[in-house]
Amino acid sequence: MTVQILFRIYALFDTFRLLTLRGFAERRMVSVLVVPAFRKRGLGTFLVQSIMRVAAQLKLAPLWLWTDAQEKLYASLGWQTLDVVEYSGAKGGKATVMQCDPAKAVAAFDAKLTATATSSAVAASASGTVSSADASPATKSN
Repeated sequence: MTVQILFRIYALFDTFRLLTLRGFAERRMVSVLVVPAFRKRGLGTFLVQSIMRVAAQLKLAPLWLWTDAQEKLYASLGWQTLDVVEYSGAKGGKATVMQCDPAKAVAAFDAKLTATATSSAVAASASGTVSSADASPATKSN
């Protein structure tokens, strides 16, 4: 199952790259799916952030999507709601149309990671807990 999932992720990126190189980049994210057995593990967030990183590197902006179930996830990743439209194929008959600037969203992800790492290091330093890997060679015991 893992190989199949990894292959699909690779295929997604490879297709995205090929379409972009051929000038067919649509700038929309379509059909990001995590199978039920692997949900609630952060894989959806990882996939969306990875797609957004590639889009930012390729200077594709804005990106857009529609969703009928994951508005909160996308909003937490920097997507803004443009409209809610009636759509018979959507759950409840409505879909949310969303948009984001991937470069700005990626900058926000990276700033949050840096802040988290910094506050963790400060907390460890304040409590006096430093791993042996962090200690300088002069202070390590043999």
